[in-house]
Amino acid sequence: TFTLPESGDYALYVWYQAGADRVPDARYAVHHAGGVTAVSVDQRVHGSTWRYVGTFPFRAGQPATVTLSNGSAQPGAVVVADALRVGGGTFDDLTGIETSATYPPDKPWWEMGAYYYVQHQGLDPNDWPYFNDVVARPMYARWEHADTGEEAVYIAWHSNGYNGNNTLYRGTESYIHSFQPVTGSDRLQYWVHQELIHDIRLGWDPAWTDRGMKSKDLGELRELWDDRGPAYSIPGVLLEIAYHDNEADANALKDPRFALLAARAVYQGIVKYFEEKDGVDLTLLPEPPTHLVARNSGVGRVTLSWRPPPTDTAGLLGDPATGYRLYVGSLADGDGSFVTWGDAIPVTATSYTLTGLETDRLYFFKVTATNAGGESFPTPVLAVRTGPTGEAAYLLVQGFDRIDRFALLPEQDPVEGDNLRMFLGRMNGYDTIIAHAVALTRPFDSALNEAVADGDLSLGLYPVVDWILGEESTVDQTLDDAEQSALTAFLDGGGALFLSGSEVGWDLEAKGNGQDFYRNYLRAGYVGDDADTYAVLPTAGGIFAGMGGFRFDEPTAYDADFPDQLSALNGSTAALTYDGGNGGVAALQYADGCRRVVYFGFPFETIAGAATRATVMARVMDFLDECVSQAPQTAITSPVSGLATNRPPTFGGTALAVNGLQRVEVQIRYEGPAQCDGGTLGTLAPPCTWDGSRWMTGTVWLTATGTAAWSYPLTMALPDGSYRLQARAWDSTGLSDTSPAQVTFVYDTISPTAVTLITPTGGITVTGEAVVFRWTEPLSDTGSPLRYRLEVDGQGVTTTATAYTMTVPPGDHRWRVQALDAAGNRAPWSPEASFVVGASSVYLPLVLRDYPDPSAISACQDLILNGGFESDEGWLINDTSYPATYTLALVHSGSRAMQIGVPAGGDDPAGTTYSSVDQTIPLPATCGSSASCTITLRYWAYLTTQDDAGDLQYVIAVDLLGGEGNWSFVQTEASNSDGWVERTVDLSAYAGKTIALRFGVKNDGDGRPTGMVIDDVSLEVCGQVVK
Repeated sequence: TFTLPESGDYALYVWYQAGADRVPDARYAVHHAGGVTAVSVDQRVHGSTWRYVGTFPFRAGQPATVTLSNGSAQPGAVVVADALRVGGGTFDDLTGIETSATYPPDKPWWEMGAYYYVQHQGLDPNDWPYFNDVVARPMYARWEHADTGEEAVYIAWHSNGYNGNNTLYRGTESYIHSFQPVTGSDRLQYWVHQELIHDIRLGWDPAWTDRGMKSKDLGELRELWDDRGPAYSIPGVLLEIAYHDNEADANALKDPRFALLAARAVYQGIVKYFEEKDGVDLTLLPEPPTHLVARNSGVGRVTLSWRPPPTDTAGLLGDPATGYRLYVGSLADGDGSFVTWGDAIPVTATSYTLTGLETDRLYFFKVTATNAGGESFPTPVLAVRTGPTGEAAYLLVQGFDRIDRFALLPEQDPVEGDNLRMFLGRMNGYDTIIAHAVALTRPFDSALNEAVADGDLSLGLYPVVDWILGEESTVDQTLDDAEQSALTAFLDGGGALFLSGSEVGWDLEAKGNGQDFYRNYLRAGYVGDDADTYAVLPTAGGIFAGMGGFRFDEPTAYDADFPDQLSALNGSTAALTYDGGNGGVAALQYADGCRRVVYFGFPFETIAGAATRATVMARVMDFLDECVSQAPQTAITSPVSGLATNRPPTFGGTALAVNGLQRVEVQIRYEGPAQCDGGTLGTLAPPCTWDGSRWMTGTVWLTATGTAAWSYPLTMALPDGSYRLQARAWDSTGLSDTSPAQVTFVYDTISPTAVTLITPTGGITVTGEAVVFRWTEPLSDTGSPLRYRLEVDGQGVTTTATAYTMTVPPGDHRWRVQALDAAGNRAPWSPEASFVVGASSVYLPLVLRDYPDPSAISACQDLILNGGFESDEGWLINDTSYPATYTLALVHSGSRAMQIGVPAGGDDPAGTTYSSVDQTIPLPATCGSSASCTITLRYWAYLTTQDDAGDLQYVIAVDLLGGEGNWSFVQTEASNSDGWVERTVDLSAYAGKTIALRFGVKNDGDGRPTGMVIDDVSLEVCGQVVK
């Protein structure tokens, strides 16, 4: 456990002594700000060095924990816990380093040369006949590779040089060792070299020079050879990518886009080398997805959509994606300086809807593509702030894609002098939307600019748009023709626009790429490309009047070093002026009714200080949202959209209006599949609408009871099927909600039919303890989705499939299955079937007879199935008056948890209600012939209550075979945890029994609700030697 002084993403490393008797799957659990991530490390190899296990987010001042379990799939093997390193560290001590230097450089270790770094990683220079910076690299590679049994290749990435100011030579050449190349080096060279030349010519410079594949007695290549054979040697190639003393080549080397192009080519060349070597067809990892959009899609719901990543036939890009991973982030610090990301949600389609989200909360998103080759880089970050109505009137557009050599960051080194550094995260971390999102306190959606340009999202859906352009410039186009067209239509339609960026005037006006739009829609004149200052002052009478001056040199952002100088044009006025430097206008404002523009000649996200950014954004939005908040807003809080129920749900919600509420109207629409009983109208084909007394065709709006909080009782006869409910509010001026709230639900009162058991039945004997149970689906059931309750000898589990594998001990057994649907209807139990699990005989050699049972020493096993609730397996949601439900809104780790009782902020149901989930677990009596068992329940809980002594959060253990009444509370409380807390309960007294473990919440219905979210449940059984 450790506590860090600053929030951030930290790399973690572990140290252990490797050995043949070590576990192949040492199980580390990293408890970080985004949840818990499990990491498996093979401790048989790569020991005695710092082993990287991942980079994780940690919050400042909060304890963080890394645990190492002694559980393993390899019984009897050894788990080593030695050392943990957080972060890369600083070279500030010469202890243990062989060097002639008299003092350390006091710089991060990742900036050190190989001579020092490999010693820091554990390599001893005294184990080698000679040692210097060149040979340290292959020596370390051989040292790590030795005796691992793994395949490895060695790639040396170099730049070339001639005379310091070279106009004669440029291009790429590659080398293998001249007289003793490791087997395979020539083919590795061929594939990597060919891929490099092909991709650089296709994606960078068609005339790029191919200087050829060569061989030479270079020390870095010579030391890849080991006389002991291929288990110690590594095939390798040295790449001279380009000339650092040739201007054109040097410009390429300084450009992140060239680095990405060349690195991808090297990777693809390695893949093709192994394809040829091993005679297999391998998949190239995909490119990132595109056209990401994140939208509020109902109360507590956000829908993400995107397009598949690009592919090509020319061999430059990756292979198609077969799946995606959605990452959801949240703020770790109050000032919005750090977003923590949870574990990925796997997605197969190009859209995904998150449900159960909190209101007025920021969520951040990024998506990667996956296939058999791996995982792509992520999309740029998007964000959403959820609102009470499930809709947003504001849209953020992320349009800053540029990353090139002109964004390199200046650095003054005390030894080396002036440098330009390629710190990609600061040049463009593709997360500039975070600063805008934190500063904007109104509900908003967001989109990547290509989604708007290509018609995936219309600006016309929003009264206000914040378009982020950062340092986007001519090469990447600040606004292409499609984007200018979309913004023109938006402004012509009365939209309000906030646009900021330091190169917009340079691109659109000075370079002639959008002069009409710049002059007539941004209402701007272009004066100059560099105000030569980072300070601005508000103008008298402008929207920032009364504020002090501020700066746009935020130290954690990129360097906005060329802010445009503007002039007012076509009715606009100056809002900010530059302070110092070349002076001039820094920002413009324009208003014509609802049509409004605020344009900054510098990027908003570079404004120094989160508080200043929040104040500036508030002033901008107060000016732009003249036409936003006039229309009433309506929300449906019950039922939850997508609900399946066998009882008429409560229909109600909330509304608000600036000019006061007059009424709320609702529409109740039945969409089939049955006919509607229209009374005197006879039977009607759906869709049908309720008019207050009967079903009819057409559209009917009915007045609800109440306004700010409203309801409408669904007391009419409801045919089974699908329903759509809508609601709209009207204000005192006669203005209505232009986008009525709506939800859908399924009403299903028909129970599924009983299933038929397929196998094992009829008393058959099954070999082996892993028994596969199979049964049929119920006969046609067009209602809500199904799940099944499987009971074997009274022990139950829940599954959504019609087959389930369970470990069953030898002997006679009986089983049955019951179908349940999502609405709460249950089929009759199937007739019981019987089967026998035959005992297996194992004949031991004499030397092993009466040998002590190794399982009695320290073996541990988690008996809980699906303890993270990531699937529907294992748990039985009890059919109570207030059923528990899976939730995505509040998780400790992963993407789902279990909500039991009333969610935080929810209404207390009338009367006494119970909410619970069960899992049945047979517990061993002993852990080996000479050992008792230690049985420990661990779970994480998020507890909420309104201090009601009549409510209860509890855990019950039920002895299923002990007769009626054999149950007891093992944990009770009525707490507000104000966050996730871990609970631990000793259940060793239940050894040898079959228990139903029940997590539950009781509410007494007095209006003060109680709830509990649980996650990461484990029931660990460990052996303990009996002396």
